[in-house]
Amino acid sequence: MEKIRINNYEFELLPMGVDERNNKRILTISSPLNSLEIKEAFSDVSEVTMVLNDGQEITWLDGVRTLSITDHLDGTYTVEISTDIVERQLAELREEIKSLRGE
Repeated sequence: MEKIRINNYEFELLPMGVDERNNKRILTISSPLNSLEIKEAFSDVSEVTMVLNDGQEITWLDGVRTLSITDHLDGTYTVEISTDIVERQLAELREEIKSLRGE
């Protein structure tokens, strides 16, 4: 089964568990963790790796933030991640402004 690896966590990816549309990457995963632990795991989505059945890895570095996490109450979750480049650039500009202000 394919897996998702993020922030030292690994999750089983459900079949057809990746969908990309409208500047979003939508992952459907299976996990024994509770929703708070899933939220913690997806707190930084700047690097997400999909491990294919044959061991090959695909790493996404375009995640900006988690938009939503849906708990299906059966051990599966749907996680929506923003991949919007404009949102990423705004976040980077905000950080740069804070740095320039000495915050």
